[in-house]
Amino acid sequence: MRVFIKEVRRLLQWRMWLLFLPIAAILYIMNIEFHFQHFPNGSDAYYYETAENLVHEYGVEVTETNMAEFAEHHEQQLAAADTFIANHPDAIDLDVNTYDELFASDIDERELPELRNTLMDSADGLFWYIQMERSILDQYHSDTEDPSYTAAANERIAESDARGEHRTILPAQVMDNFHSLLFNGSMLVLVAIVVFISPAFYRDHHVRPLQYVTKKRKASIQRETVGSSICRPIARDTHSRNFICRVCGAKWHDLVLGSKHKLVHVSGILLV
Repeated sequence: MRVFIKEVRRLLQWRMWLLFLPIAAILYIMNIEFHFQHFPNGSDAYYYETAENLVHEYGVEVTETNMAEFAEHHEQQLAAADTFIANHPDAIDLDVNTYDELFASDIDERELPELRNTLMDSADGLFWYIQMERSILDQYHSDTEDPSYTAAANERIAESDARGEHRTILPAQVMDNFHSLLFNGSMLVLVAIVVFISPAFYRDHHVRPLQYVTKKRKASIQRETVGSSICRPIARDTHSRNFICRVCGAKWHDLVLGSKHKLVHVSGILLV
């Protein structure tokens, strides 16, 4: 335990903290802070708010009665949008009277996209809420089977339909935001690991004597291993042992039980 604490202290040096904290602050401001302070944002904010109101009013699991009430509320919003469009001067000039006419794809008018952009940014986001409500209703009433799906896929869809899973009204923006935070947080942790571990590799890389000894020792061990593997079958032959003893100028007993230098010498002779 003492060794572990000592190694942790070596890694968590105050110099490394001085280097890491500015990097962490920059990464937090660039990639993480936005997801906390500005969630939800853009058009997703209207979808999130609409789904949030549904959850607060009906709960996570909704019934046909709940969705019927929500559809009535949507029709009221749609009537208010039609009234707003009918009284808008630009819409009157283009002979557009209803919400469906405003977003009809068969109308070829150059001024129509400009009118859409103008109306979407007006009326306190009424048109955005209508689009999000319609999207939720379409998702809820969508068919559970698709002709392009396989039989196994349709069976899984039917099972999820029986459990009510495909009719969820929880906003997907929550999971998307969580995944973004998880990815950026993981990147921050990875940078921290690299910063705190790098000094250990840097010190080992610059210890020349240690590397030299390690390199030479590895080569010596390899020679000794190869030499011993060759000497083992030769040692059983009397003529071979006598020849090696004459070359080395020593007795076989001294070579086997002698110093490492003699063993390496024997290995070198045999390898040559």
